[in-house]
Amino acid sequence: MRQFQTAALAVLCTGFLLASCSTEPERPALTPESPELAPRPSLGVAGSTPLGFSDGQGKVWRQPAATTGLSWNQIATVCPRDGLNPCQGTIGSKDLSGWVWASSTQVLQLMSLFDPAILTSPTGSSASVMAGIGFSSVFTPTQWFANTYSSSQWVGGWTSSKDANGLPIAGGGGWSTPPHAGGIGIGPVTNPDEANPARGVFLWRADGSDGRGIDAVDDSGSVAEPGGTVVVANVLANDVLAGEAATVGTVTLTQLASTSPHVSLDPSDGSVDVALGAPAGAARLDYRICETANPSNCDQAAVAVTITGTIIDAVDDQGGSKTTGGTAVANVLANDSYEGVPVTLTTVSSDDVGITLDASGAVSVARGTAAGTYRLVYRLCEATSATNCDTAVVVVGVVDLVIDATDDQGGAPSNPGGTAIGSVLSNDRLDGAVARLGTVTLSQVSSTDPGVTLDLTDGSVEVQAGTAGGVHTLRYRICEVAVPGNCDEANAVVTVAPQTIVASKTSFSMKEGGSATFTVRLAQPPTGPVPVSVSYYAGTATVTAAPASLTFTPANWNTPVTVTVTAPKDSDKVDNAATIHLAATGLATVPVVIGVTDINKSSGTPIATITAPRNGATVSGVVDFTGTGTAAAGATPVEAKFIVDGNRIHTDANTTGSYRIPARWNTRTVANGWHVLELRVTDSTGKDGRMTVKVLVAN
Repeated sequence: MRQFQTAALAVLCTGFLLASCSTEPERPALTPESPELAPRPSLGVAGSTPLGFSDGQGKVWRQPAATTGLSWNQIATVCPRDGLNPCQGTIGSKDLSGWVWASSTQVLQLMSLFDPAILTSPTGSSASVMAGIGFSSVFTPTQWFANTYSSSQWVGGWTSSKDANGLPIAGGGGWSTPPHAGGIGIGPVTNPDEANPARGVFLWRADGSDGRGIDAVDDSGSVAEPGGTVVVANVLANDVLAGEAATVGTVTLTQLASTSPHVSLDPSDGSVDVALGAPAGAARLDYRICETANPSNCDQAAVAVTITGTIIDAVDDQGGSKTTGGTAVANVLANDSYEGVPVTLTTVSSDDVGITLDASGAVSVARGTAAGTYRLVYRLCEATSATNCDTAVVVVGVVDLVIDATDDQGGAPSNPGGTAIGSVLSNDRLDGAVARLGTVTLSQVSSTDPGVTLDLTDGSVEVQAGTAGGVHTLRYRICEVAVPGNCDEANAVVTVAPQTIVASKTSFSMKEGGSATFTVRLAQPPTGPVPVSVSYYAGTATVTAAPASLTFTPANWNTPVTVTVTAPKDSDKVDNAATIHLAATGLATVPVVIGVTDINKSSGTPIATITAPRNGATVSGVVDFTGTGTAAAGATPVEAKFIVDGNRIHTDANTTGSYRIPARWNTRTVANGWHVLELRVTDSTGKDGRMTVKVLVAN
């Protein structure tokens, strides 16, 4: 393959099959109406037509510029690759129907009109500048460029052939100046999926320029009573091939389409027949004739057929019924046409014995017919003419009763258990009515806990005593008794309240050196004795609680037991905090947080309160560190210092009495373990109040 350079593009277009140089400015898309698609001078080698270029050898070549932007693989989906038979189809907006996809040999034959030496070229190319100029003058360029100092143009297109390596072959030709360069040729393209906006398709069709013109001429005919009647004796009688009457020996006949299944073409003799049972009215048959010696030289025509008599027109219907049966279509005759003459109705076929047509025209569905879509075919005939008929199809949809299982939710305590949901059926529906045992069957599909079960006799969801606390899901199914396959499923979501320790107060304040009380009980009756320990957990003050152990039984589980908390005196002037844990095996530990108010503070000292985190809390990551400050009468809180293990980490200055670390406290700045947090509030008199808590950092 020879390479030539276009000065206008300053890039190489290699092998004459590159339909585009990537750096060329984009050219506006061409349409069949574009001025660029008008015929150009053919340099005397052949003539141009509005279709493209006539090569004088029986072919008119379509302009490749009208079919750019298609890949080889796309074209192959609608075009045969034999170089003989026409394409049938459209790709995007490009209609290729009726055109033959040229082979590489045919394209070389076309190019030989511009340089005959290309037929003997081992590379399938010619470096003739004049050939490139002639080729791109006859065909509208698929890519071009021009400015003050340089210009170029190129015509490129796919062929239907592949090379020995299975690569698709494209062809093209063009020129550039300066320097003068150009040529024509074919060669492989590596990517058959490439849709290049500057590469079209080489397409042709016969134009009779070789003296073998072909012309199929429309025909017409009529019959009164169809019954295997010939309506046109021979469609070839007025068709022409190369100036002579076409015959079944010189052309091949093909029926393309017919608007009536009763009207058909006999390709052996050219007759058009109307079969028995054809309805009165008009029909059209399209046919093609192709020269037997040159199958790509074709034309097509139409035959207009008139069938006289009463027009019988049976029109398709559709209807439906439930599986309980009923009338799907009241009368199939309601949309049929028969000009008021007496008619007969007969059933041709039915997909199911339960779908029937009666003499009145009603289509019925028998009770118990399975859900589905069925077809019933019927024939409508003129009563006095058994051959004047038409058929139609009734599509019948049979549907199950609508069954709808709806999700439920409820709850019960872990002990003693009980009924969480009275009946899952209460909000379920069958054919719009409340689903009931007798019309539906009930079954349990699954349960996330064996202690949560469905009672199939009444639809209730039961929780067994001792079922673990939490949210459990039971899935159930309801099915129509009459149609066991008509089912639906839903979930019953059950919240089981776990056994818990209940403290009358989970936080309170007391003065150091004093005592305070709260009570403890269980939330539910236990199945046996439940020992509950009462112990000091952590804090900046050490408190004691008595008694240290409580025992609850099925007899006293809900009787509150008093716990007394005592806080010792200390010498500082800081409000402290302590946490007591109420714990029992298998139950969630309940913390009771106690604020211990210092009694050594002088009168008028502001009160600092840490609101988060709570004393004894386990914290990680970034957490809230907030508090409040209350000043004595006549003073105003002005700022609060946030202190961790004696180190101030933030000061919040405002008079609202509400304080926080804006970005929150990053616990990762300290080691894991226990740490003391302090809030120190200063008022407008300069006095300060302090509170400390102890938290466990666990990152």
